[in-house]
Amino acid sequence: MDILTEASIKAAHFLGLNRAQITQISTETQTDPEQVATLLVRAHQSLYSIMDGHEAEVRPWTASENSLLKGIPRELIMSAGALHEVASYLEQFQ
Repeated sequence: MDILTEASIKAAHFLGLNRAQITQISTETQTDPEQVATLLVRAHQSLYSIMDGHEAEVRPWTASENSLLKGIPRELIMSAGALHEVASYLEQFQ
């Protein structure tokens, strides 16, 4: 397993997603798995920094309506286009 794959699995877990959901994002949106992995890692890094690594605070954030993102982050993450929006949004607050 390469470093990006390992990092994306860790990122997905931190965001409340599992391996099957990572695959689902790539498959349903016909997005390159490497691009999905990179976006998950970007979102994870930003959110980890914002939340000081407190996973207990991340789960409620990913499951709650976000008016600026116009949706629930965990649901938005499941769409590659919206995953990019979530990652970009989080990077603004680092």
